[in-house]
Amino acid sequence: MDTIRTDCLVIGAGLAGCAYAHYASRLGLSVTLVCSDELSKGANSQWAQGGIIYDTSFNADQLKNDILEASDGTSNPDAVDSLVKNGQEAVQSLLLDELEVPFDREAGGELKYTREGGHSDRRIIFSKDLTGMAILSNMHDHVVGLDR
Repeated sequence: MDTIRTDCLVIGAGLAGCAYAHYASRLGLSVTLVCSDELSKGANSQWAQGGIIYDTSFNADQLKNDILEASDGTSNPDAVDSLVKNGQEAVQSLLLDELEVPFDREAGGELKYTREGGHSDRRIIFSKDLTGMAILSNMHDHVVGLDR
């Protein structure tokens, strides 16, 4: 049996595992990603149908209040603060700029927005009704291309 030496062993090729592999690789770490099936199969992330929060004109306090209200106070306030503070930049830099996820767009090329349950504004971008598959497919393509 061969021995594999790696800085990071990531088990699971869903969005969380692939995102971790991506960021660890950017830090110069060697990454081994292990999954139970073919890379494009088996991850629950692919079944996510809704969208993802992204709105360049968003109101941070309103978003935080929406999340806390929708969770009926069960959300971890520190996690909500982190999402509100860092979510926009993460979506912009990773999903839009780097991975170029094919989110739905208006005829003029602007992102299409929708409103989902628990949100007081139209701040959700999406890829048809297959947002999870669109994000994960692009993430898998990217992760496969990382140095080994």
